[in-house]
Amino acid sequence: MKKLLSILAVSVFAFSANAGTLDDVKNRGFLKCGVTTGLAGFAAPDDSGEWTGLDA
Repeated sequence: MKKLLSILAVSVFAFSANAGTLDDVKNRGFLKCGVTTGLAGFAAPDDSGEWTGLDA
């Protein structure tokens, strides 16, 4: 029972932290993420020299 309560308590804090993050993304209008520049096909510099791409 203690283990279940601990898991529930941690879940509440995790979901509240994610809610703030989701609000930040919605307000910003785009998602910021990091890309690995050493893997071909996942990232490349754009015309202005900034690295863009995707990585999951």
